[in-house]
Amino acid sequence: MTDAQVATAVNNEFPNLDTDSTDDFDGQWSSLTGVPADFADNVDNVDDADNDPANELQAITSTDGTVTVTPNGNDFDLSGFSGDFGDLTNLPANLDLDATDDFDGQWGSLTGVPADFADNVDNVDDADNDPANELQTITSTDGTVTVTPNGNDFDLSGFSGDFGDLTNVPANLDLDSTDDFDGQWSSLTGIPAGFADNIDNDTQLTDAQVATAVNNEFPNLDTDSTDDFSGDFGDLTNIPANLDLDATDDFDGQWSSLTGIPAGFADNIDNDTQLTDAQVATAVNNEFPNLDTDSTDDFDGQWSSLSGVPADFADNVDNVDDADASVTNEINTRFEVSGANLEIEDSNGTLQVALVDIDTDDQTAAQVNSDSPVDVDGDGNTEATVEDVIQDIAPITSKAARIFYPPSIAIDASSNGTGRTVDLYAQYVAQYGTPAVSSAGAPTALPTYSAAELYYYVTYADPTVFDNMSIDANGVLTYDIIGQPADYNALINVVFVVK
Repeated sequence: MTDAQVATAVNNEFPNLDTDSTDDFDGQWSSLTGVPADFADNVDNVDDADNDPANELQAITSTDGTVTVTPNGNDFDLSGFSGDFGDLTNLPANLDLDATDDFDGQWGSLTGVPADFADNVDNVDDADNDPANELQTITSTDGTVTVTPNGNDFDLSGFSGDFGDLTNVPANLDLDSTDDFDGQWSSLTGIPAGFADNIDNDTQLTDAQVATAVNNEFPNLDTDSTDDFSGDFGDLTNIPANLDLDATDDFDGQWSSLTGIPAGFADNIDNDTQLTDAQVATAVNNEFPNLDTDSTDDFDGQWSSLSGVPADFADNVDNVDDADASVTNEINTRFEVSGANLEIEDSNGTLQVALVDIDTDDQTAAQVNSDSPVDVDGDGNTEATVEDVIQDIAPITSKAARIFYPPSIAIDASSNGTGRTVDLYAQYVAQYGTPAVSSAGAPTALPTYSAAELYYYVTYADPTVFDNMSIDANGVLTYDIIGQPADYNALINVVFVVK
């Protein structure tokens, strides 16, 4: 068998065999198609309404490796830190811990004052020690002022110098300094009553009062740091029994680290047998002796490809020939009772049979004999006719045969309760539909009635256990449990009656 024939045989046997691995999914994300738009940008977008991925993060630091966080509403107990200033770490190198040497702002407190300022006199000294040679001579003849040293002219003729001639004076400019606040406490007005007595009446709480206030505000405050978790692995409790504490014996994924390698793989050689075309052909033929490897002789479904066509069909004509060569006289166009006759009509006319001539079976049940007479009611007499059987079986079917007990079910009476229900009909259908065991050849399910075909009764129930019992038309029992049975088994009898 050639490669092509083997391929043909395999394709015929396995028409859905995937022989093209080039279109297999390579497992790369980039090869996925139909990726939703929210994932197509390769970004996991955090969106929790405010679209802020940082506002749920808490930055918690620790100096000794232990942090205790006990949530209480929106409060967190961080009692891992003692709260003592001396326990703080990483204090700024230049933190000022001594307020007594702070500068008080007084000129007299300055140190290292230059000698020229130390006498508290602003001495002007510009080498020539002449305080007059920086003055300018200003002359004016027509309102123009000439500053001689700089050679610049300034026109001062526009403003009279009178305050009343100023323009754009701010609307709220304070023109009366006599009502300005002098900074004295005694000058304040509208002082609240609590301050008017000039006494600081702050309440000084005792330690016990402070402790009570703190405990009321933070009832879950951890005030005992001795039971805080140390952070040491050895102090952990409830460590899983099989927790792997030794990483040195973990499998490293190396082939050479595998143990119990089958002998066929232990030599690290792939000893797959390479079959020749002939061996493949032999194996396929042995496995599929009836395998059709020649598709050229397959039937193509064309009428013209049929062989051995009977002669009457070979002319491709459906020839009707029933001696008279008429295609219509076998077709009945009417079959009905007309008046006193039964009539059959076809293309050749109408045939009539008088109804009175047609024999009728007017026998009564008493006239029809039983094939094998039996004693139906067990009175010692066999019933020979259908009427005898009906008369004897009717009383049975009208009473006892219509009554049956449903299968046993368990009702929980371990605790008292009211308004409990159990679906008697559903339990009956479930157990009859799936019996645990049946005899050889028996049907898999028992025949059952519909819920509407039955009446439901409780003929007795232990009055020390059950109370307020009722059954609806669908077979649902409602009841109260008022006590527990002394021997863990209470009696209740349920009966179904076929309507």
